[in-house]
Amino acid sequence: MSNKKEIATHQALVAILYVAKEQGTDIEKLCEMVKSGLLDSGNLYRYTSADYVTLAGEAIDEAFNFVNGQWQARS
Repeated sequence: MSNKKEIATHQALVAILYVAKEQGTDIEKLCEMVKSGLLDSGNLYRYTSADYVTLAGEAIDEAFNFVNGQWQARS
């Protein structure tokens, strides 16, 4: 990550996924649904061009892997 905004955005995504997991959400399923939804340009939460979809999916995967690893480490 190259700038403060990217780091802050990653931190926000990790926090959201962590709280969702604490609340019992299957975050793996959630992340897959979100990534799938990003492919649909008509989806309400997709507001960028297709150029950013792959990068967004990679960011979701990175955040998921971090949260999942942290969760497993505390068990």
